[in-house]
Amino acid sequence: MEDNVKKSLDQIFSRHREAEQARQVQKEAMVSAEAKFKAEFEEAIDSIILPVMNEIGEYIKSQGYDFRVDRKAERVENPRTGQTTPANVSLVIITKDEPRHSQRNPSFTIFAEVHSKKVRFYESTPSMSGPAGDYPLTALTREMVQAGIVKLINRVF
Repeated sequence: MEDNVKKSLDQIFSRHREAEQARQVQKEAMVSAEAKFKAEFEEAIDSIILPVMNEIGEYIKSQGYDFRVDRKAERVENPRTGQTTPANVSLVIITKDEPRHSQRNPSFTIFAEVHSKKVRFYESTPSMSGPAGDYPLTALTREMVQAGIVKLINRVF
């Protein structure tokens, strides 16, 4: 092999190795950022979301209804494609017309959207379901969660 061909090949493979290393560094940074977001979401669940949902749930109970709070970890739905269902927490209002675990009971759910680094509010009633906003996790407050739940309850009752 001629020296100029070998030199060209060395340059090509050197650029290729550098690009591979840069992709690996970028991938590690993304995985680290996702892990940080997941940990921060779990902290927000414990410090903001669960306390608000339980407080409002107890008030709902004092009005003659019942409630439950469901907490679900992120789970893989399709191992082949890597499709996941994000971690989430739901306040479910048990109405007098529906069994405790009926999907028709109204609910307010907060999802962790790992890739966008946001939390997504979702509300469900017997007559409609849909998104109720998405926010940066850093903007999540007690007042924001309370307002979302009150908006749902206003639609239900």
